[in-house]
Amino acid sequence: MKILKNYAYSMTYQILLMLIPLVTVPYVSRTLGAEGIGTYAYTYSVVQYFILIGNLGISVYGARSIAHVRESDQDRSKVFFELMIIKLLMFVVSALLYGLFVFLYGEYTFIFVLQGIFILAAAVDISWFFIGLEDFKKTISRNIVVKLVALISVFILIQTPDDIALYVAINAVSTFLGNLTLWTYLRKKIHKVAFKNLDLKPHVRPVFFLFLPQLLTQVFVNMNKLFLGNFSTLTQTGYFENSDKVVRMLSACVTAIGSVIFPRISNEFHKGKSDVANKYTLFSFQIINMISIPLLLGMILISKNFSVLFFGKNFDGIEYVLGALSVGLLFMGWGSIIGQQYMIASNQVAKSIASLIVGILVSIILSILLIPTYGAFGAAISSVIGEGIIAISQIMMIRKRLRINVFKETASYLLAAGIMFAAGFGIGKLVHGSLYSMCVQIATGIIVYVILMLIIKPAPVRILMDRIKKRYQTNH
Repeated sequence: MKILKNYAYSMTYQILLMLIPLVTVPYVSRTLGAEGIGTYAYTYSVVQYFILIGNLGISVYGARSIAHVRESDQDRSKVFFELMIIKLLMFVVSALLYGLFVFLYGEYTFIFVLQGIFILAAAVDISWFFIGLEDFKKTISRNIVVKLVALISVFILIQTPDDIALYVAINAVSTFLGNLTLWTYLRKKIHKVAFKNLDLKPHVRPVFFLFLPQLLTQVFVNMNKLFLGNFSTLTQTGYFENSDKVVRMLSACVTAIGSVIFPRISNEFHKGKSDVANKYTLFSFQIINMISIPLLLGMILISKNFSVLFFGKNFDGIEYVLGALSVGLLFMGWGSIIGQQYMIASNQVAKSIASLIVGILVSIILSILLIPTYGAFGAAISSVIGEGIIAISQIMMIRKRLRINVFKETASYLLAAGIMFAAGFGIGKLVHGSLYSMCVQIATGIIVYVILMLIIKPAPVRILMDRIKKRYQTNH
């Protein structure tokens, strides 16, 4: 099954993304300090809005459109060039607006200029084209090389708190060069199309419409960093940034299945096969629950030891922020499948927008109330509650059309994860030393959970075991 193969590629990359921060974040946190991390987080969150303006809804709409026409070389090429013209025009506007903002804002000017390289990187990003083709190998191979080069550069060049500008430059330039490499694969996928045969009009309305949920998602992801930067301190922003970075890193493993399944669901809906699309959605939801539930409980379990080892003494108390944000892993997974994949693939964007607006409004109110007093921890609470409202409301909106029980077998995952947590907690009381205790708890949790999954055999495990059995029988 191509989906499982692409998921394996995606998971391999996400594991690499998990391993790299395990090495870099402790070093960068100690070298740049909480204020340096906060400065990076604040300026980066600002530039993301201008990237969003340039991208419009093309990242999602482009992948969906390519998935619809991927069988036709002519249509595929035509759609690609039409969308790239729209994208480049919008990035010219975005770059001009960003330049005006940096000039008028007047603070962190040099850092903002360096962060602007991310705008150039986003302008030349064509990963959406390969996602639409379900060709994840190329995008993942590219990203692995880029991340490794950036990793080596950080350790060689970042030495003092004054190297914040260099840290920004390393991340921005490596992303830009990485995005450029994907263009080398285009030659075999598309051919020249006469400019007179291009028609941009059919794309304008859906691109702008899909821009709204992406804009709202970006607002939700970054607004607490902006609130912390204005209503609290850059140190608290650094606390939230580091915790959020770890949770977003873990969530990438959870939501990877959504990115893989999106082009397939879009293609099935385009063919009118909604029942097949619904089955893929159920399968994705089961994988999300199977991974996210033990992951969030495991993160809560090791948050104290992890924080001491990972962030250092300068981030004392960050384990409470990390533990609170970890609860959002489950809601992020649900939202990635229903809101970011199913609703868009089935042209129910308006429902996605409505749920995001409600979640953002609730989160804004909670942030205003909690951040001045509780800082990063208050931001974490408002973020998780907002994620929960968004995900649950989206599930309620599509439950009749989906016609399947997305929570099927969830009780099994909860039971297994609960036993895993109890075993890890018990073993942690018997072992001393932060590093040793954390490693033993992680190993115990993985072993216990895997054994329980093999005993319970939920649908994803049964499917994987059947495929392994068939492959073994074929080879013998």
